[in-house]
Amino acid sequence: ERFEFFFSYGSDSLPKLRGLNFDADEAFVIDASQKKDTITYWLRDTALVNRDSLEIEYSYHVTDTLGQLVAHTDTFVMVPKMSYEKRMKMHEKELSKWQKQQEKLKKRGEPYDSIWRPKPLEVKVSAPSTLTPVSNVYFTMPVPLARCDTSKVHLFSKVDTLWIPMPFAWNPVETSKLAYRFEAEWQPDTEYSLEVDSAAFESIYGIVNDKMKNGLRCKKEEDFGSLVVKVSGLPDSLSAVVQLLDKSGNVTKESKTQDDGSAEFFWLNEGQYYLSAFIDLNGNGIWDTGDFHKGLQPE
Repeated sequence: ERFEFFFSYGSDSLPKLRGLNFDADEAFVIDASQKKDTITYWLRDTALVNRDSLEIEYSYHVTDTLGQLVAHTDTFVMVPKMSYEKRMKMHEKELSKWQKQQEKLKKRGEPYDSIWRPKPLEVKVSAPSTLTPVSNVYFTMPVPLARCDTSKVHLFSKVDTLWIPMPFAWNPVETSKLAYRFEAEWQPDTEYSLEVDSAAFESIYGIVNDKMKNGLRCKKEEDFGSLVVKVSGLPDSLSAVVQLLDKSGNVTKESKTQDDGSAEFFWLNEGQYYLSAFIDLNGNGIWDTGDFHKGLQPE
């Protein structure tokens, strides 16, 4: 269903791809990483997925020995990891096993299915083990979507014994065609139910999700902590980005210093944290690497 390229080609624009034995126009859903050093091409058409091979011409820029960007073209023959024939044999074996199971249920007088249904779209819901008022929940799809019906996504909060519908925001993650950010105003000491109706999501291959339900809870306000740190010695007119790291070195929160050099962190769970900071020279809020040709050091 997909193929990926991992490389650095020194340009902010995507490389040009041309099909030699198929029409590449509108053939792909293209998913590029933020720095465009990893590009995933998802095949839209199942007829192309079932081809023995795809021949492509790939044009991109590379850096020559003088440090200049020059055009370069490669030709690739892409073959599937598993052939169409082998996949069909596996499908037939799975179908035969399912039919035998349904026959056994029928003979025993138990409920059975007469229509084979493909496996549902396996949607992954990622939520913190303990919600904070500023937490986000993420939905990750196994393949790009052709349709996303958020009217079939519901959030309820428990008030006494009643479940009350709650508003939420649904936004694609900028760095991925597979991820979506679910945002809501989580209230401390509140229980939530996140529910998704069947067929709310449909992949580019026509596969839909099953019904889903996730229970979530936000802790009491007194169970959270706050942290304020002050960075001294910053150059004039420059700010720093202070990062809060967990014990594994992963960034859990980050805050830009204010005019007095202070950085604030709220709604912290109990635990051990580390601090890291960098001076944000260009004010873009992210750590930038150096540039050898421009003589720039990393931030």
